[in-house]
Amino acid sequence: MLDSATVARYLWRNWVSEGSKNLLAQKLSLTSEDTEAFVAWVVGTHDIGKASPEFAGQLDSRNDQELLVYRQRIEDCGYTFPMDLTNVQGRCPHSQYSQSIITAWLQNLAEDDECEVAQSIAHISGAHHGIPGQYVKSPNGDRYDEQLLAYVTQQEDYDNWAVAWDQLLTFIAEEMGAGQSIMRLLNGKSLAPEVQFFLTGLTIMSDWIASNPDFFPYEEGQDQNNRMHSGFEALNLSNPWKPENLDGLTPEQIYSQRFGWGDDLILRPMQKTVVEAARSLTDGGLICIEAPMGQGKTEAGLVAAEILAHQAGKNGIMFAAPTQATANALFDRIDDWTQKAAAQSETVSMYLAHSKNQLKKEFADKRFTNVRTYESHEKELGIANVIAHQWFSKKKGILSSFVVGTVDQVLMMALASRHVMLRHLGLSEKVVVIDEVHAYDAYMNVYLENALKWLGRMKVPVILMSATLPAAARQKLMKAYSREFNPIEGIKAKRQRAAAEAAHVSAEIDLSYPVIHTVSSAQHGVPQKWDIEQPTEQKPFSLRAIDDSYVELDRVLSPVETEGGCVAIICNTVGRAQEVYEHLQNTFSSDELILVHSRFISLDRVNQETELVEKLGKKSRRGRGRPHRFIVVGTQVIEQSLDVDFDVMITDHAPVDLVLQRIGRLHRHERDGERPAPFERPICYVRGVDELGAENSTPVFSSVAELIYDKAILLSSYAQLMPFFEGDALHIPADISRTVQGAYSEEPFLPESWMEAWDEAIAERRRKAVESEKKAGGYSMNPNDKKMMFDFFEKVALSSKDADEVIAQAKVRDTEDTLEVIVVQSDDASTYRPLHTDYADAVFERDALEKPDWKLANVLAGSTIRLPYQFADKGWSSENNPLDKALSELEEDMFSAWQKHYLLKGQLALVLDQNCERVLAGKKIRYSRELGLQVLNDEIA
Repeated sequence: MLDSATVARYLWRNWVSEGSKNLLAQKLSLTSEDTEAFVAWVVGTHDIGKASPEFAGQLDSRNDQELLVYRQRIEDCGYTFPMDLTNVQGRCPHSQYSQSIITAWLQNLAEDDECEVAQSIAHISGAHHGIPGQYVKSPNGDRYDEQLLAYVTQQEDYDNWAVAWDQLLTFIAEEMGAGQSIMRLLNGKSLAPEVQFFLTGLTIMSDWIASNPDFFPYEEGQDQNNRMHSGFEALNLSNPWKPENLDGLTPEQIYSQRFGWGDDLILRPMQKTVVEAARSLTDGGLICIEAPMGQGKTEAGLVAAEILAHQAGKNGIMFAAPTQATANALFDRIDDWTQKAAAQSETVSMYLAHSKNQLKKEFADKRFTNVRTYESHEKELGIANVIAHQWFSKKKGILSSFVVGTVDQVLMMALASRHVMLRHLGLSEKVVVIDEVHAYDAYMNVYLENALKWLGRMKVPVILMSATLPAAARQKLMKAYSREFNPIEGIKAKRQRAAAEAAHVSAEIDLSYPVIHTVSSAQHGVPQKWDIEQPTEQKPFSLRAIDDSYVELDRVLSPVETEGGCVAIICNTVGRAQEVYEHLQNTFSSDELILVHSRFISLDRVNQETELVEKLGKKSRRGRGRPHRFIVVGTQVIEQSLDVDFDVMITDHAPVDLVLQRIGRLHRHERDGERPAPFERPICYVRGVDELGAENSTPVFSSVAELIYDKAILLSSYAQLMPFFEGDALHIPADISRTVQGAYSEEPFLPESWMEAWDEAIAERRRKAVESEKKAGGYSMNPNDKKMMFDFFEKVALSSKDADEVIAQAKVRDTEDTLEVIVVQSDDASTYRPLHTDYADAVFERDALEKPDWKLANVLAGSTIRLPYQFADKGWSSENNPLDKALSELEEDMFSAWQKHYLLKGQLALVLDQNCERVLAGKKIRYSRELGLQVLNDEIA
């Protein structure tokens, strides 16, 4: 207990940000000293439940004579072991005992048997295993908490166990100086939910450090201060970031120092205004940056984050991207920035937060067990030593100072799942940057809005970035974040706020773009718009709608055959992309084609990303890496991931904001004289529509397209793009805001002949939105709904699976449940090899006893793929469920040796034959490096 308390005190003084410490003191109405003392007491007492007959009685259940010695010592001191508590199956968790014991003790101090403050404090200890103790059930299905609190208050049933509880709780209170703060809290209000989550996260973190015998060995007689010093010396955590004060620098100087752009650089107006807007938020807040693709939003967001981190007293940054590929692409850029921005901190921790991070070589190269020596040449260069500290891994990765990851890492802050409290702790210490916020559906937006509510309550600075954000979406997100920022009570204040918000909404009709908005508690939660000088440079694009035939596709590509060019063909589904690729194989050679989508094993996808950047990135040039002729066929991964540049583009029709995002990869970089003559001016062809639309005829979209995208937005997007299809030039950025806001308007301009289809589509949209929001609401935590932390978990059927972050992550996206598998190949029934051809010699046997070596395990971990929708759980009956059938068949191919390696434990194997084929759940599948995973038929041929 003393180790846990002093670890928490150390972390409070040396790891927790000043912003969080000040906010916690404010929310608890305590001085900073009393807040520290209370926090140390809460953490120090979290394991009091181990001092109970049911927990200690385990010494008798193992029939171990050495352990029975300790049981006898306890009994010799007068502690009894009631038979009904020790001879049981499925013991009550000690965390639930802790909660009940602390509740009873605090209620006794408060002289109130129903003291809510006591309950809100005690629930922190009850949840220190990652879920509230109330939801751990006994073997017969009963909840332990229903009788336990009353049970432990009957002191005669526990003899002097209750005396020990009082002595231990009092001892930690005295050692930490927490007596005064406890009494003050008991006379006040319950701990707010965000405080409960934060302190539970800190309790878990402290527990995992203090209970590790490598840092705090079981020794007696050691001075506690020396013990603490030795423990943290062994752990050797990297220092939290200390953001610099940039107030004395001009915007040009800041960007030059952080990105090496030179002293004579000319910033875009948006990049300069971001600095001004960030400096205005002296106590933190939210900034929304809307600016065109390729205009330096990432750099602007990082500069704003650094300014906000200093002003709000935060010591880290979370940069959230839409996909793993996007996060991988950003990792190196943010690493370079971190080295300069964290120079004063010397050594800081960085984490790549997604399930395939071990495949990113640049991240893997940063992994160290401890902080390595800060080398002299790094000091001379004035840069930080950025490492991936071994302790900050997996669930603890979010606690690193700098985190780059998928947006799921932020959305899961609002997901009732195991150890979500660590996510609250980690994100509360940071500035949170969310890129491409336009790319979320109604389901994900429930999580995003609730996550913003939690972040707003903890006054976490947030930066939202998008090239194509509908005004209504922006207003909802800003309102969610600023919900708690109305400091004045009364009808008059509410009327003033409503009038200010109404004026702000009406001001959005001007469609200014680029544009920046801010909101903060200092602004009373009312958004402020920052005028930006509108760019004079406008790039014209041609859009042409073409029919969906291969004849038309071949006609459009015919200049590529004769003149060359780098082409992107973006399809809305993997199946369409595979079909297009196979068609083009009749015309173009294999080295002129590449197919990219989500159904490749992870290692193949990494190789594809590397190849695309090398051939189509900013540094490639015609004759020096950039091919004469090259066609990339793919899905949305092209629009959301890499910094690549195409001469011409062909895309399936999609919501207008996504079409514009895709166009952002067209003529992205300056290539004077390099582009083929037919593509000197950027042109994008739009296909994938069954029947093209016109003033007198409604476009008809494929059933597959309507499954992926809302039909109403497909209609309104087509209407916005139709003038460009008919010959008008699309000017970027001038036309971005008008087209996006027009398409997402509640009453978009549509031809009269389309209105019947529009009304039907709107009715369907509303029905699906209600379903999606209801579905998400079952798992999503809205901080305004509950007072006690355990109440947020009441709708969740918790099980061991909830500890699996991959499963939890799937719940923040509205996708069907499918299986992730490791794909291997076998020529016979005994020997197997990874599918990736670079490791074809790494043969292993089914009956191997030894766990795979590191190289093989890493290759296998990189051979994962998620089975396609044909194997998804779509609510089928149990006998017809393809997910259940596939799972049953795959479990027969489990490799027992895999269970011994942490990278492979619990993973399913998809074993393919020598032709890389097999039948799974009645469906024939095939894998190839060219096409990825294909479902060849829905029944056995």
